[in-house]
Amino acid sequence: MPSQGPLSAGAGANIAGPNTDWATPGNVTVSDDSRATAALAISGASDGLQMTAFGFSIPAGATINGFVVEIEKSMTGAGTINDASVFLVKGGVVVGTDHGVVPAWPATYAFTTYGSSSDLWGTTWTVAQVNASNFGVEIAALEAGVNTATARVDFGRITVYYTLPTRSFSPGFIGV
Repeated sequence: MPSQGPLSAGAGANIAGPNTDWATPGNVTVSDDSRATAALAISGASDGLQMTAFGFSIPAGATINGFVVEIEKSMTGAGTINDASVFLVKGGVVVGTDHGVVPAWPATYAFTTYGSSSDLWGTTWTVAQVNASNFGVEIAALEAGVNTATARVDFGRITVYYTLPTRSFSPGFIGV
């Protein structure tokens, strides 16, 4: 099955809401220890950290089969941080099935993998939606109620799996 990626986010943004903002969200485009951070209170949650502009160029006519998202993240402080949510972003809006996982974020940077080559994240996709600059992933963090902690995201990347259309050939007459 053909795939494209992993490609890294070209942009990062805090999606303002009622929770803690992400500082320096644009730092998620390169794995370089320059990170987006959200300082969370006890039982506090972050707003969404949206990563977009992946630059996919899936061929026209392809069928999208699945997505693998990898987010390089860690936490610091005395508390415990879990994913509050992890969603794909279609047209700039979160969609589909939440892929957030329960295990605590590590103290040192590590990639967490979400999805699979056959996981559409609970929605349908067109090639144009995946190739669009407002396609991506959004993550939010939650402090587990133990103490304060800071969520840190260094980098995000996505691999898209797809199938090319089947070509059919009809026998034809070749004249002389």
